[in-house]
Amino acid sequence: MAATPPTAETTPTTENEIKPEDAKIQQLLSTCERCHRLRRKCDTQLPSCRRCEKARADCTIFDHALQESIPRSYVDSLLKRRNALQAMVDAQQVSTQGIGGQLHGPVVSPSQAIESSFDLTFLFSNLHGKVSRYYGTSSVFSLTVEVLSFAHIAKVLSGEIGIEATGIEDIQFPKHHQFISTSLEPEDHVISRVNTFLVAENIMYGILDPFSTLADTQVYLKLRISESGALLRLQGLEAHQYFRISMVCAISCANQARHEPRLLTQSMNYYVDALCYLEEVSSEASAESLQALQLLIVFSLFSPHEGDIWRLLSYACRLSIELGYHAEPRFLSAEYNKLQLQRASFWGLYALERVAGQLFGRPCEIPDTIIATKYPDQNIRFPGDGHAIAFHSPDIAHHYKLVFLRSRLYSQIYLPARVPPYPEQWYTDQCNELTAWRQGLNQTDPPQDIVSITCELAYHCTVILLFQSWIMKGLQQLQAPADAMFEGERVTVARDSYWAACRLISIYEGILRSPRSSPSGTFPLTFISAHHIYLAGLTVMAHCLLALDDRVKFISMIDSADDASENHSDCFQEAHVVAGSCLVLLSWCVQRWPGMVGMLNVYKKLFDAVIPKIMRLGL
Repeated sequence: MAATPPTAETTPTTENEIKPEDAKIQQLLSTCERCHRLRRKCDTQLPSCRRCEKARADCTIFDHALQESIPRSYVDSLLKRRNALQAMVDAQQVSTQGIGGQLHGPVVSPSQAIESSFDLTFLFSNLHGKVSRYYGTSSVFSLTVEVLSFAHIAKVLSGEIGIEATGIEDIQFPKHHQFISTSLEPEDHVISRVNTFLVAENIMYGILDPFSTLADTQVYLKLRISESGALLRLQGLEAHQYFRISMVCAISCANQARHEPRLLTQSMNYYVDALCYLEEVSSEASAESLQALQLLIVFSLFSPHEGDIWRLLSYACRLSIELGYHAEPRFLSAEYNKLQLQRASFWGLYALERVAGQLFGRPCEIPDTIIATKYPDQNIRFPGDGHAIAFHSPDIAHHYKLVFLRSRLYSQIYLPARVPPYPEQWYTDQCNELTAWRQGLNQTDPPQDIVSITCELAYHCTVILLFQSWIMKGLQQLQAPADAMFEGERVTVARDSYWAACRLISIYEGILRSPRSSPSGTFPLTFISAHHIYLAGLTVMAHCLLALDDRVKFISMIDSADDASENHSDCFQEAHVVAGSCLVLLSWCVQRWPGMVGMLNVYKKLFDAVIPKIMRLGL
């Protein structure tokens, strides 16, 4: 008679009382590997079961998500860490309740006060009702709250904010069936769409091999001659080829829609055509499935309402780790081009996941500690027509280095529960590191190609990220009562993020005004770009508000910025020009993504209140 498989029975871990939530977690523990191997009944005691504890053996369980064995003591440590963090939160909540004005301590300088968290949780309405959404300190929404709060206390804004934001239920997104069209674009248009993708998005994210993509294009053109994608019923390689080219054309049309708005409809036609094979191309853990996910992610950057980008990023990051893209292969037997594509694909996904997550204050999916793969090398492919297509540029690898550096800054400034007060010298060291990175670029003014534009934008975004927390702390300190600051005490603020924001707005204005045939005209403007524009505009407004306060002392940390003297009057002479350009850019963003109307209203409210004061004071 066959023995019954061993099961785990719930028992207490210690003699102390177990919390109900911990008991529920322990009930989910599987049988340890030793008891399973010996076919013995196991329990859920932590940090090891009784049998392993008695035998003084390692008690391990198999984690099906990680596909590896982990010790039960690790689970025990996670529970203890969770309880410790919960105790800290409970203690903080108790200490802030019911105190009111009963206790009066000594007057403390804001620079010596305990830093409060800038993390926020908002309630949003979606198609399924009310949901909460968390935004970390690095998000533009945290900066928005601090800027508006300071503007009200400083009486720059009076009365209610009165933001007429459009809820998601008020925005009529088009349905898929509205885009299904029987008309197909001519062959030369399809080839043009593919070429645009290869010299723009593919350079930035390294998804596809150009030579293979051109071959896939020929297969796609042959397959779609007589039938639409829904009627072909493709499988295997042909399904992947059809899906890839359809998504490439959808992305390319979405990119070029700012020059020709009708291409938005054509983009959705391609997208709906590709969705017919979504299940077929994503059913296996393969490199082709990762390419499909990355194409969906890039398309979601243009049409965020068409997919859950966070879920897609999570799937893609986990799949890349499962495929081993985060590390160099043990045996370098793979073809050179295949290895370069693997590296480019991983680093492109890494950069996209990091920038998107940091912009909204979200944690990352790929830990920096496990990354062991190299940056992609330069590789030029020559298809049969003799035209060179850049598979990857050395400068885009330089961009990945900046993203890695930015990730370290983010983890030091925004991830800790209690961020230590970094001295000015620490910021100077980080600025020196950023300056050294920038000196490794072939700089042109203005940037002339996709890679140069990407690196220039990434640099200025990193400078804004570096000093955003500093600005928010300065705004918070100045909101303290007048008697909370010592006489003559001044709040020091670095002006470098102001210069970076001005430059960022200038570059995006140049991109939007560029002709279609220029490199800037093919640079993808996504909703990530739109959030960066809003962040830059809000940073300008924050500095203008600080400039209206006599208690602020401006300094410069980067040598390339303006002089480091205390006289900052000349710093804001062109603020009205930059702020006006940002208003134009945000107006275009609202036309492209109607859900951003709330951001436009916030910025316009600040623009109308702050810029006239700056101009009247002659700053």
